[in-house]
Amino acid sequence: MSELEIELETDAMTEEELLAHEADGDTCDGWAFNFAAQLEDAVVIDVCLTNNSEHCAVYDRQRDIIIDKTFGQFDIGPDLGAWDGDEHPYAMEFEEVYRWEDRDEFEDYYAGMTHAPYIV
Repeated sequence: MSELEIELETDAMTEEELLAHEADGDTCDGWAFNFAAQLEDAVVIDVCLTNNSEHCAVYDRQRDIIIDKTFGQFDIGPDLGAWDGDEHPYAMEFEEVYRWEDRDEFEDYYAGMTHAPYIV
């Protein structure tokens, strides 16, 4: 197994903690909703990345950090990371960021689209 590339640009989470957090989910949205449910005050963010891919990560409002453990599926950054603030560092700045607190609302939003970037 190759070594993971980790980007940690926060003092609010250690590398060991980032690696220790586990959540089930085969997709970024599946992982993000399962992981956010384990935190006290978190939401799932839905962003458009700089390579035009739709992607979900977690924003932990209590610690004011973005946590992304499924980023390795893209070739534009690390395998996983945590960053200070509420903006994903690899998201396009001009795109709207959606924040989801409810998985059903997320699934309902994408279920009616002819081209949905996520498996719902």
